[in-house]
Amino acid sequence: MQVRGLPHTHIIYKTTDEYAPVVAAIIDAHVQAIMPDPDRTPLLYDIVNNLHLHKGCNEKTPPMACARGPGRRCAKYFPKPESLATTFDERGMPVYKRGPNDVHVVAYCIYLLYYFHAHINVEVT
Repeated sequence: MQVRGLPHTHIIYKTTDEYAPVVAAIIDAHVQAIMPDPDRTPLLYDIVNNLHLHKGCNEKTPPMACARGPGRRCAKYFPKPESLATTFDERGMPVYKRGPNDVHVVAYCIYLLYYFHAHINVEVT
């Protein structure tokens, strides 16, 4: 259940193409969308595996709660595209670094997951 009304912030940071590599490196330092290594970071792996995988539009979990509209596509745009590095799409939105096994990982901040042990979706827009 999502608790509404808690303190939060929305921050917009606009950049130009010449700074995109720098901004991508900053994003990578604070936001991840990959499955952690269970051997190197077992606690983080457990948190992400239990709380940060988008499972709503899996064909095995009818009625696909997040699927809407024509073709019953995922309203949250999962699975996300694979990307070898964090880049930006044509609208300037980040495409997070993801491997083939990470396309259902919800973006997160390591520090917040360790502190709160909760689902906290972190997105840069």
